[in-house]
Amino acid sequence: MIDATKKEISVSGGTAPGEIGNLTARFILPGAGSFGRDKGVPFGSATHAAVSYTRDRSVVEQTVTVTEAVALVEQAQKDGEAAAARSAAAREHEQAAIEETKHKLAELACPICGCREFDEQIGREDSQWGATTLRMKLLICRRCAYVLQFALGRGMFVPG
Repeated sequence: MIDATKKEISVSGGTAPGEIGNLTARFILPGAGSFGRDKGVPFGSATHAAVSYTRDRSVVEQTVTVTEAVALVEQAQKDGEAAAARSAAAREHEQAAIEETKHKLAELACPICGCREFDEQIGREDSQWGATTLRMKLLICRRCAYVLQFALGRGMFVPG
């Protein structure tokens, strides 16, 4: 629940489609300020809230009732928790992929002589006209000097 003394609340929320993100709710009394402006008041005395949030890559700014603002805050908090869970799952998946790669590298053998000892180097190769650069990891067999090439992600100006 929201603290009754707060005049404003911010929630980071989520980033997926349909989720509320970057929510800011400022509690107000409409038209009660000087020159008919909205007056910022604590949550306990407010009748409305000026809210601003993002949803589906568009910014929404509106004045809503306090109950609607509370519902938006709760939804943004749920969306934030869901985004944190997705982020943790992605980190876990990435860590599993790193462990699998380490395991595969430990079992890697030279296709020519079967040696399992390599020197590592980072290499770069340009395309014919120099428009693209491909980065790669080079593993050089210590026994026969055979070079194994592994891509290090996309290079500059590589489409896709």
